Amino acid sequence: VFTMGRGRDALCATCGVPGCTCVVCTCVADGVLDLDSASGCCGAGAASKSSYNFRVPGLSALDVARRRRIEGVLSRAGVQQCRFSELQDSLEVDTVGSPRRVKAALACTGYEAELVRAAALKSASPTKELSLDVQGMTCASCVGTVERAVQAVAGVRRVSVSLLAHRAEVVFEGPATSEEITDAIDTVGFDVTVLRETQSAVDDDENKDKPSVLRLSLSTSATVDGVRRQLSALHGVEGVIFTSKARAKVMYWPRKIGARSLLAAMAPSCELAPEEEDMSAASAHAALRKVFLTSLPPSALVVLLTERHFNGLDSTVFPGVSLQLALLAALTGFVLFWCGQRFHVSARAAVRHRAYTMDVLVSMSTCISFFYGLSVTFYDVVRPSDSAPVMGASMFFETSAVLVCALLFGRLMEAAAKAKTMAALQLLSSKRPSSGTLVTDGQESQCPYDLIQVGDVLRVKPGENVPVDGEIISESAAECDESLLTGESRGVSKQKGSIALGGSTCLSGGFLMVAVGVGNSSTLARIVQLVEDAQAKRPAIQAVVGVVASYFV
Repeated sequence: VFTMGRGRDALCATCGVPGCTCVVCTCVADGVLDLDSASGCCGAGAASKSSYNFRVPGLSALDVARRRRIEGVLSRAGVQQCRFSELQDSLEVDTVGSPRRVKAALACTGYEAELVRAAALKSASPTKELSLDVQGMTCASCVGTVERAVQAVAGVRRVSVSLLAHRAEVVFEGPATSEEITDAIDTVGFDVTVLRETQSAVDDDENKDKPSVLRLSLSTSATVDGVRRQLSALHGVEGVIFTSKARAKVMYWPRKIGARSLLAAMAPSCELAPEEEDMSAASAHAALRKVFLTSLPPSALVVLLTERHFNGLDSTVFPGVSLQLALLAALTGFVLFWCGQRFHVSARAAVRHRAYTMDVLVSMSTCISFFYGLSVTFYDVVRPSDSAPVMGASMFFETSAVLVCALLFGRLMEAAAKAKTMAALQLLSSKRPSSGTLVTDGQESQCPYDLIQVGDVLRVKPGENVPVDGEIISESAAECDESLLTGESRGVSKQKGSIALGGSTCLSGGFLMVAVGVGNSSTLARIVQLVEDAQAKRPAIQAVVGVVASYFV
């Protein structure tokens, strides 16, 4: 009995709040915890998250594999985070479950636990980080339009848009959803694709584990809603993004559920999908290069014709129009409406959504100049006069063609910079092997990189790349080349207990290791993620320049 009196509104004997049934008060009332050891009572019912400290004899003798097994059992019992103190034989866990459930889970691993302390935690405001690919941005005004559209969604805390990388990083909380954010961007006329959506706390830092991505291919009989329901029932699954009706990217926590376990739970409706190489930057650069090279010869001819470098073109095609003017109009029209059609398409979409961007200015200025040149030409047909109107028409044709060609060259340089950056990232990712040698009950087999789990025992032979971060458990000495990750040109000696970094190369010795960092939690994946985040973030001075440029447009 832990209430004074009877009924739902009876006073709690621990905190004095009517009807309080939080875990701290419940532990005191059940006699499993002293009142002096209780702290952090929420005082208003069930706590959303609690911290328990257990005394567990024998923790000091734990090896890596045993610790990973205990963490896996506790995670299935609802424990969100656990911290070992081997010197004091104590274990501290953060969970939404009861202490009895934690003690039962520890008993399954062969350890008896005694509850020492309990505290209700004030849960941090849950936030989500959303990474988006936004296509169609061409200037600072586009960036400002996207930022204003996202910030207008209730619950968005921070947004950063990169024009060069065509990416947007959004930090949001309830009641905002990723669908509302993508709809807001789509409403202002930009094509948006969700790249990644992860959940984190306000005090999240780089040392915590990152959710990994498992790419799945849906079978012909599977439906999007059915797969979503299956995934929502699995503990450790963070979310899912359907890139198409037949493909999905599942975000999961590797320490809560393994990739092979997740794939087995989704069979037969889903199977592992091969990773697709992102060639969008290279293809965009190739397409722009082709358009620019196509626009260059006619633009050069327009300039030469305007400066009258060719003789014998004064003959009239029909009354009032010379061959020179006819060639100028035809060449300029080709450059403006075929080579420069990307400007007009983007401008039309921007105007339709009432977002006035740099493409609107380019389209308006070049079209006005071209059509004014045509009007001067037809005026000369109706009212023949001296050559002054002809010179005026030539000048306006030249302005349109040269402006479109120059802007295409600028877009080409931008696409080239992005393609080089993406090539550098792909070169870094190429150090990751496609599979690893998995050792199970003395038998070796090849396991795809995406299916390696925390706690797997892997064998690395001389000359092979280390697939994931792992702790060496074999007695043999080895040497690894970590120059790509750390810049150290000399080989780094490794022995039992050392950490082998994923992406490094085993030079000699070979070893067995236990996987401790897989997927996005590995060192190599973190480096790639840092480079991608650096591309998406803008310095403060660039944000100021963007605001000024948006007012100009």
